[in-house]
Amino acid sequence: MLHVYGPYMPVRTLEEIVFWKTQEREHTVVIRALTQLEPVYVQALEKWEGSFTETENTARQYLQAELTSTHQANPWIHSTIHQLICFSIEQSRQFIRFLEMMLQNSQAVKANPTVQVVIHHIMRESDYFLGILYSSEQ
Repeated sequence: MLHVYGPYMPVRTLEEIVFWKTQEREHTVVIRALTQLEPVYVQALEKWEGSFTETENTARQYLQAELTSTHQANPWIHSTIHQLICFSIEQSRQFIRFLEMMLQNSQAVKANPTVQVVIHHIMRESDYFLGILYSSEQ
């Protein structure tokens, strides 16, 4: 993420997290819609969907707080945003690992080449966002 945003960097970072987690949440729905997954994977994807929703909502709340602030340096909000970034990064890493495991172990996924391509695409997108957020931490 570009540091040219100066004092608006926290706002841009939060906007990026909201977008990123919205995408990941929608991806859980897409995977479930594309094939008849085993119940264990359906349940896991539903849990991921809820987790992404919570992270997305938290980022929206922080974004709203940041937008209504006077843009004075607020160490609490910056520390909180940093924690949210770290959490979001780890959440996506775990999601990618889950998708890798699903690719290897789900018979429904193994039987559907289109779903395999979609899952690989979703993993690349999550990895892309990891790169964006990781660079904002540097």
